[in-house]
Amino acid sequence: MAETNDQAPDRETPDVSHIHTAGVAHEESDVEVGGVAWFTAGLALLMIVTGVLMWGMFRFFARTEHRKEPPPTSLTREKKPETGNPELMFPEPRLQQHPALELQQFRDEENEKLKNYAWVDESTGVVRIPIEDAKKKLLKQGLPYRQATPATESPRQSVTANPGSKNPASARADLAGH
Repeated sequence: MAETNDQAPDRETPDVSHIHTAGVAHEESDVEVGGVAWFTAGLALLMIVTGVLMWGMFRFFARTEHRKEPPPTSLTREKKPETGNPELMFPEPRLQQHPALELQQFRDEENEKLKNYAWVDESTGVVRIPIEDAKKKLLKQGLPYRQATPATESPRQSVTANPGSKNPASARADLAGH
């Protein structure tokens, strides 16, 4: 049995320096390792110096900002939740005495507007109607639209919608039927 020694560590690369082909050339030295090493070391040193400078700046700014802070006001002091009365938790002036009750009153007023008829402007005849009635009316009548102004008609096709139709869906149906 013949042994093949493909992975022998003492195997040498053959010398091919005597082969010369016209027009084919290569670089004598691919990379200068010393330059790359100096660049990498300089970049690492720059990163370390930058990190130390940033750390020093943050400490300096934190110290100077702490000195500039004004004393806490009554609004920023600790709240006293142990009293049980929410009105006494916050100092004067209180903007809302009973916020939950005021919110409920506001919602009730808005719901009242949505569910009942009322005049918006009696002199011009503008009326507010309940939202459910408005939805039904909109579904029954459809959305208002403007008639298209005839610009220049195409010589190929001159189809117009039914002028007596008030519903855009029926106008589309009329156009499709021609």
